[in-house]
Amino acid sequence: MPNNISKEHLASIKNYFIITQNRSGSTMLASMLNMSNEAKVIIEENTRFLLRDKYLQKIFNNQRIIDRFIDDFYFLIYLKINTLLLPQKENLKITLRKYSSLNLKYDEFVSLLHLQFNPLKKDRNKVRFIVNKEVNYHFAINKLYKNNPETKFVFLVRNCLSNTKSNELDKDKKRIVSEALDWKLKTKHFIETTIPNDSFSIVLFEDLIKDQENTLKNICAFYNIPFNSSMLNYRDNKNKILEVITNNHKVHPKFKEFFYEMHGSTFSEINENKIVSESSFTKKQKAKINIICKKERSFFGYETSEIKWKHYFYFSIIDIYLLAKTYLHDKIGKFYFMLTTSQRIFLRSINFINFLNKNNMYNGIDNLPKMKNKL
Repeated sequence: MPNNISKEHLASIKNYFIITQNRSGSTMLASMLNMSNEAKVIIEENTRFLLRDKYLQKIFNNQRIIDRFIDDFYFLIYLKINTLLLPQKENLKITLRKYSSLNLKYDEFVSLLHLQFNPLKKDRNKVRFIVNKEVNYHFAINKLYKNNPETKFVFLVRNCLSNTKSNELDKDKKRIVSEALDWKLKTKHFIETTIPNDSFSIVLFEDLIKDQENTLKNICAFYNIPFNSSMLNYRDNKNKILEVITNNHKVHPKFKEFFYEMHGSTFSEINENKIVSESSFTKKQKAKINIICKKERSFFGYETSEIKWKHYFYFSIIDIYLLAKTYLHDKIGKFYFMLTTSQRIFLRSINFINFLNKNNMYNGIDNLPKMKNKL
């Protein structure tokens, strides 16, 4: 049997989620969980959801279906950096074709694909859990649960003030209102979800910073992933991750610099300076954030203040424009991710995804000279 991974093992793997938003400590949490020999954490890898309608009824028992799936996977992949954690495309196809004799079903084959992601080498036969860290699927929580009632969700929340500051808005003060609304629109899905209470756990970023060990123990207990104190030593792995990437691919010389820029804080020493106080904002900024996010901030236990009628006059025409743009972007994003696979492929072919990626996060590797051609 190829690589000694059985169909039974692939069918037994549990698929869980961390649902959060940018700059909320999710990469840090993912790095901790990835230290477990029994868990594989993947970063914003949407295949299981995005290709489900096209391939759910397929059996992956021949080269044609496997190659077509991988072609669609590479075409739709949201974060191009994820391809760096995999072998080269043709090598990946060769590896997966070896499993055609297992007659894998859709979820089994996707789990097999996810086991190929290799930021840290581990025995794939010991992996019992695949955890997907996601910043886009807040609106799809109920559907994800319907697709797999055994799944579990950690909703990771960071105070709107701290999250806004972490997005470096001191360089662009005008974006404060749009980031606050984005925070509200995403976190309200945690409040309004209809999935059973024992299927999700709300974790505050601040607790993860202040009491890392006990918070991680609680998360592991929720997921049924055995806790090990070595999981707290995740910062030692940054060079191993880069080694895997550079061994598999030819990357731009500045990629290392880009990697540390994106995740430098994740692999640095933890301190409570990450918890930003209200003193970091002006009176008007705090008032506008309070108006936008008060209900949700109160729900998660964050301090709020009284809203006065005069606070509404703090909003400028530009603020109103940015709020409308953010709201529209949210609706279009939901529309895109709820389309069929064929419809998404068409929109991707006309570069629609670039509009969705408003923060230009990981796709920023395209901005490195010639990087795009080397992926």
